[in-house]
Amino acid sequence: MSRLLRFSLVLALVFAALGLASPPAAEAAPVVVELITNGGFESGWTGWSLYNNGSGGTVLNDGTFAPPAFGPLPPISGSWDAVTWQGGPGIHRMAQMVGVPGVVTSATLQWKDRLRNSAPFLDPVCPFDYFAGCSVQDWKVGIYDASWNLVQEVYSTNPSDPPMQVGPNVRSVDVSALLQGLAGQNVWVAFIEVDNQGYFSAALDDVSLQVVYQLPVAKVANAAAREDAGTLTLTASLDVASGVPVSVDWVTVDNTAVSPADYTASGGTVTFPPGSTSQPIVVPIADDNVDEPNERFWVQLSNPVNCTIAGKGKATGTIRDNDATPQMSIIGATGWEHVGTLMFPVVLDRPSSRTVTVNYATQDWRAFAPGDYTATSGVLSFPPGSTREYISVVVVDDGVWEGVENFRVKLSAPVFATLRPLGIGVGTIIDNDTAL
Repeated sequence: MSRLLRFSLVLALVFAALGLASPPAAEAAPVVVELITNGGFESGWTGWSLYNNGSGGTVLNDGTFAPPAFGPLPPISGSWDAVTWQGGPGIHRMAQMVGVPGVVTSATLQWKDRLRNSAPFLDPVCPFDYFAGCSVQDWKVGIYDASWNLVQEVYSTNPSDPPMQVGPNVRSVDVSALLQGLAGQNVWVAFIEVDNQGYFSAALDDVSLQVVYQLPVAKVANAAAREDAGTLTLTASLDVASGVPVSVDWVTVDNTAVSPADYTASGGTVTFPPGSTSQPIVVPIADDNVDEPNERFWVQLSNPVNCTIAGKGKATGTIRDNDATPQMSIIGATGWEHVGTLMFPVVLDRPSSRTVTVNYATQDWRAFAPGDYTATSGVLSFPPGSTREYISVVVVDDGVWEGVENFRVKLSAPVFATLRPLGIGVGTIIDNDTAL
């Protein structure tokens, strides 16, 4: 084992022993993806959107198609390529919509073409379609937004280019910077032949848009809500939008909050549509009548699709208690002196999830210890959930007529409760002896 590996293992064990989060995981390896479907036209027009206006159109060529003014040519590669043709002014477009993934590292658009043109190339600034008064003879490639607004033209023929470029020509354009600014968006990649100067035929084949990118990183943020809110919403997020759907599973895990008493155990899959970076995770929570500390559960992420998960993929949902601290009171007790014991009920107006305690001590009044009762003191405890406990005081059957006598039981220093005014219960001893 290398020294570096041993150090890494020791560091991880130290973090675990201290209850700390592990050091950040290594960044995910780059992902390479091909965004163009059926770039060689071997599956017909699958994946492609066609637009033709004016004279001519687009056809799949197996080597037998002869565009007007030009003879047939074999496909550029494979069994098929795509060919434009016209008998007069026209525009012919072949395009694919692609979803740009997250953090693009590099992107290259490549294709092969053959250009057969009977007039010089012209590339003026014209509307998308040809029109009278705008002379144009052009083969161009552009990136358009989903509404067909031009984002950037990445290739175009120029007037100085030779009209006949039978090739086949291998073209390659670095579109890394362009796609980095379009992360998470759907865009059109369009190949356009437009002419109103003479016969023009463009053949297209082996189209490829290869993108290297980092997967988006998913995480879930801590959140809190009062227990009477009904639900607690945590937010799952991506560090960057993706051009493809992203999903991650989630599930709740008990911590100090326990299902079903405090919340409803839940789970599912949160899905980020292309372009989205934030989605809610909603957990039902319970509103009880119990005084308790704020309680917590976890939400754990797992099973990422088209993304990675940050760190441990865990967040805390905090349920804030909305119940008042219990109020404590003591009820007096009355009994014959020969009964032997007086029981003083001590009550809470609401339960608590914690152990409630209070100090108590007897005080002389018209009855005196030890002749009439046994002086008593101590700590009374309420287990979680209990709302009634008792203090017992022994009374003395002395055989002497003395009438009714009283003493007090005084409460003090409550913990996890408050005392109602005074906090005193009166003990009444009824004499059972005959007057002389």
